[in-house]
Amino acid sequence: MRYLILGKDDLKGIPGSDSAKDGDINRYWELGWESVGGRIDFISFYNQGFWDQDNMTAVAIEDRMFLYTKMCKNVISYTEFKKLNVSREQIIFDIPANHMSCCFTKKSIFLKPGTIEYYRKKEDQELIFNGFDLDGAIEPEEPFVTMCIRRRGWCPDRNSDISFFQRLVDGIKDHYPIYVVGKGNEQFCEENGINFVEKLKDYVSLIKNKNCARLITQATGLVALALTCAETDIELIDQSKCSRLDSSDAILGGKCIHFFKGEVTPYFYADDKTCQEIISKTIKK
Repeated sequence: MRYLILGKDDLKGIPGSDSAKDGDINRYWELGWESVGGRIDFISFYNQGFWDQDNMTAVAIEDRMFLYTKMCKNVISYTEFKKLNVSREQIIFDIPANHMSCCFTKKSIFLKPGTIEYYRKKEDQELIFNGFDLDGAIEPEEPFVTMCIRRRGWCPDRNSDISFFQRLVDGIKDHYPIYVVGKGNEQFCEENGINFVEKLKDYVSLIKNKNCARLITQATGLVALALTCAETDIELIDQSKCSRLDSSDAILGGKCIHFFKGEVTPYFYADDKTCQEIISKTIKK
């Protein structure tokens, strides 16, 4: 058996943070890189028949195995993989360790010539958009709002003040149930009587649910994933101004990864004006 390493989590998030503490993506494979890099590469090679399904095992972070189990018959967690006595010769490729070899880092390969469109959009977009194993995921039957609140220990300038999200919740929760994604928000959800979402699979199920009125999210790997697969409008809070939605840069949310079906609106200030605009748009829907 040979192994394809799609993700690692040697580092864990520190308390109050749901990202690796030092930003080392070879030790903690960030979701944004996986969503627009590793997973799209995997799908491209899968569709071209490069993987020997009988003799290859995909290795992924446990919470993200569902990103691949619909396409690959052999998928194990990185935790389980580390317990095996695997030789270097058995490893087909280690994406986190060689992330600069991902196709999206090479625009001459990733983009259709003369455009900012993914070059295999026609061939790969169905699996990019729908290639998720969502069996057993939550499926609310009434309209709701999904919200992503992230806290990064290694990049605090990208963290919005929790009071901003408190104002959003106060303005929306009487109109819609709210589901919050992002570790460290358990107490916030409990105090506000809203729903904490623990599993990434449930997040994907929520943003693909026809009853999702809106996704409200920070500039994070969660929005990178949403840009590839969401079926709802996205309100993107980007006070760090790191996104480039109209560009050709996949990791910055560029056009080449826009497979989602709604509209995306960026906000570059997490202030009262932004808060009121988002609340107004949401409760009027």
